[in-house]
Formats: sequence, C-alpha cells, structure tokens
Amino acid sequence: GNAFVSGHIGDLDDPETERSYREEITSFRLMFDAAPEAVACDLHPDYLATRYAKSLALPLVPVQHHKAHFASVLAEHGIRENALGFIFDGTGLGDDGLIWGGEAFFGSIAESARAGHLLPFPLLGGDAAAREPWRCALAVAEIALGRKEALALRENRREAEILLRARDAGVNAPLSTSMGRLFDAIASLAGVRQTTSYEGQAAVELEQAADGQAEGSYRFDILDEGGMLVFDWRALVADAARDARKGVGAGTISARFHRACVALVRDAAVLLRKKTGCGIAALSGGCFMNEILFEGCFAALEAEGFRVYSNKAVPVNDGGISYGQAAIAAELYGG
Repeated sequence: GNAFVSGHIGDLDDPETERSYREEITSFRLMFDAAPEAVACDLHPDYLATRYAKSLALPLVPVQHHKAHFASVLAEHGIRENALGFIFDGTGLGDDGLIWGGEAFFGSIAESARAGHLLPFPLLGGDAAAREPWRCALAVAEIALGRKEALALRENRREAEILLRARDAGVNAPLSTSMGRLFDAIASLAGVRQTTSYEGQAAVELEQAADGQAEGSYRFDILDEGGMLVFDWRALVADAARDARKGVGAGTISARFHRACVALVRDAAVLLRKKTGCGIAALSGGCFMNEILFEGCFAALEAEGFRVYSNKAVPVNDGGISYGQAAIAAELYGG
C-alpha cells in the first residue's frame, strides 16, 4: 500500500547520471529491504532505463509513457473505477510505434485504451524539432496552408525546403501527436522563439506571453474516425499564421491558442462522456505545468459536471512516470 519515489535524477544521457540512477536503485533496495518480484519500464526499447530493467532478469512490465501518466493520477487518488484521461506532453513512444503526446484515454489503472489524439504531424529532423520550434511550425503550416504559403513564413527558405524534401523522401521525419510540439509550433508562428536551449522553453515563454485581456479564441475541430476522436488543429494553425502575418501580437495569439486548448479538452470530454458514461477526468503530462492550461481545463471540466483530478503528491511531468509505471505493474501482479 506504499510507494516510495526517488528524488529527481534527470535524463539518463550521460555516464554520471546513469551511475547516480543505478546507485539510487541500490540504495532503495537496501533501505527498504526490498526484493522486487517484477520490474516496470518504459515501452521504448532503446531507453537506458529499459535496457537496465531487462538486465535484472525479473518479469518485465513495459508501460506506454502516457498510460503511465494516466495511471499516476488514478493511483494517487485511489480511483478504482474507469476514468477519462487527457495526457498532454512532449513525446513518448506510442503503442502504434508513432510518437505520442496529445492523447485521450478511457480506462483504469490496470487497463486503458486510447480514445482520442491530436492530428499527427511530422517532426522534421527528428529530435532536432524539440530544440528548434520553427521546424514544428513549418510542418504544421505546410499541412494547414500548403507548401508555398508555409515556405513564405520562413526567412531561411532553403533550409526549410531541404527539410520538406527529406520528409517527402521519408527521411528522419517521424509522425507525432505531441501537444508539446504543437505549443512549440504556435510559439514559433507567434514570433516568441525559434530555437531553444532546453525542451519546453518555447512553450513556457508562450504561456508567459499570453495576454489575458485579448479577445477571441482559435478552435480545434474534433473528428470521429472509426470511434477514435482526432483533434484537428489545421484551422487553428491557419488562423494563427494569418494573425501573425497581419501583425497580431504574440500575447493575443497565445491567449487565443490557450483558450482553444481548454475548449478542446472540455468538448472532447463531453463527447467521450456520451460514449462511455464516464464523468471522471484526469489531467497529466508536462503540458499541464502550464497554469493557464491546467486551471482553464480544470474549471471548464468542473463546470460541465466532471470530477477532475490531477497529480499532487507526484509531479505532473515525467517526474511522476515511475509511480504510474509501478502502479500498473502492481495491479498486474496483484497489488
């Protein structure tokens, strides 16, 4: 009935951090006299933590990243019944092999299924798209406006053309449903930031730029494709790009985008409640560190009669992933 979560370790992308990670696990096992019966890890096979988990020769429970976020909320609040989950963050390998990050789920801690997702778009240059938001803006603008108009938005047209030709050839442009990368795209279109020094910087600055006094809102169209809701941002991106060209300020563009995101969560939740009869909603993922998004969604859902939950004891971002993974594994191994 207890969970013990370590302090922040960080991305396991250098030998020193990896050493700290392994030492922390050893310390926990000694401190709590623990004899693990199973090990949970991320679904991504190339993560260092996943490779470490496989080396332990224990029953392995690979957990999809966003399902772990969802489970972390349900487990923390002791929710045993089915719930709806809106999980918005940067990236995580999806069950279908695509890069997820703008997802809706329905289910419980032990078992949940995808009920909706952001319309996919390519990450031009792969991981580089997280460091250079203009790549995200180019990708969504081409889909929303066409190639000619998308290229006209870029000062360095040659580099943009090379990236799009590479995408056409199927080179290093994985599809993604990431809400975090859509935030980056809007930040770029609004002129907030074109390159970053850390992941999420453009989204943070887009939130800071928002003018609460500005009027209007963009919109997502919600499509139903074979029972799966698809959150279509094409009209939103087209409107944001055209506002930017007309000289509308970043504060107004940001405010209109944030309102669209809040309306999306509210409207998708209402649609899913009609399908499932479920009146419980969970919010998690790094995007919900954004106070405008979090507070707006929480209030909008409550106004529609939902019981709304999010992370409190564990972080809403990836700092809570291990807890969600462990909660799912515990359910599968008898709690």
